[in-house]
Formats: sequence, structure tokens, C-alpha cells
Amino acid sequence: MTAHIHTAAQRGFSNAAQTYARGRPEYSADLLPWLAHDLALEAGGQLGLVWNVRDGSVDWVKAITDIITPYEGDTPRFYKGDWRTPFTGRTFAPLKQRMFSYQHVGTAQEVILDRFLSVSFIATLAPNENAQVAEQLRALIASHPALRERDSIAFPYRTEVYWCTRL
Repeated sequence: MTAHIHTAAQRGFSNAAQTYARGRPEYSADLLPWLAHDLALEAGGQLGLVWNVRDGSVDWVKAITDIITPYEGDTPRFYKGDWRTPFTGRTFAPLKQRMFSYQHVGTAQEVILDRFLSVSFIATLAPNENAQVAEQLRALIASHPALRERDSIAFPYRTEVYWCTRL
């Protein structure tokens, strides 16, 4: 069984592994959207998927999304919904879902700079483009009232949990 790993994910992790670890210390691993395609799961077995999704209803979180989104290209992203393809009813029962609030608490360096500079499609940018993204993030941190001069920032997420049964 082999899984296709997007080029940006391969190169991004290689380029920014240490930054990734600092920016996401309690993340054991990101679930790969294509996992269910090659998953060896017997009929009746349970599959669970978990994503931490940025809470874009918060203005400064939306500003971060606006900074990084132009660089994503064809990188698989949760919000695009491609991960749902294996769950059309032929292989798995309909997905069930639950959401929880979650906050990643740390310094601006940890929860914003390290976190977003380690995103695969940002980590693989040319050095000058990567520096531009870092500068935009620093400018946001320095100018936004909820971020500037804070020792600690609580970055808001929605933890989305999905589960289903293999048919």
C-alpha cells in the first residue's frame, strides 16, 4: 500500500521540521486527507478523523488566512473538502461529526510565526517570498490590539471530529 503525499507536504516538512515542532508542540501528526483511500479497514471497523480548523470568525485569524492563502496553490486543504471523496456511501457509512472549541496557547512566535511558517506551502517558498510572509505576520502581530505586546496568545480553533463505519 502506497499513499501519494503532495509535493508541498514532503518538501515543507523537510524544510521546516524544527519550526513545525515549535509551532505545533501538541500535534502528534496531521491526518492525511487521502488516508481513507488506502486504509486497510475491515467491514464494521470504525474510522475517526480529527482536524483543528482555524476559527476564521476572529478578525486577526482571518487576516492570517488572507496572508497565507494566496500561496497554497493545489495543496490539499481541509476547507476544500476533497478529503470527503472516500465517504460517498459505497465504502463507508455516512460521516458523523462533532465540534469542540480549542485554543493553542503560547507566544506569538510559537502560535503564529512558527505555526504558519511551517505550513508546507509557506515553508517551500523561495527565501524572499518566505521572508515577505514572515514580515506580514510580524506586522499583524505588532499592529493588532489583540496581539501586540502580549506575553501569551490563545489561538482559537475548532476541533472537528468525524467518524464512520466501514461498510
